[in-house]
Amino acid sequence: RPCHPHGERPDEVRILQPVVRAAVASSTHYVDTTGEQPFMRRVFDDHGPAAERAGVALITAVGFDHVPGDMSAARPAEGMGPLDEVLLGLRSARLAATA
Repeated sequence: RPCHPHGERPDEVRILQPVVRAAVASSTHYVDTTGEQPFMRRVFDDHGPAAERAGVALITAVGFDHVPGDMSAARPAEGMGPLDEVLLGLRSARLAATA
């Protein structure tokens, strides 16, 4: 993937900015996996106030490796009261130890 001087890739601005705008306009929460900090900043600077008024969340830089675990732990923990710790194990057929 090419490196751009300001950190944003042109396709993020061209494709994702309209998606963020549409999400806010339709009162839909926005989540992405982008990691480019200038783009992330632009999401909040350009759309944050409108998202707040619409009552929607703008969530950037969601790592794929975190989302399944967080979602898997959140549902069972509902209604359990305060928790000190949640332990979660993940297994993938594609991961294997090598010697």
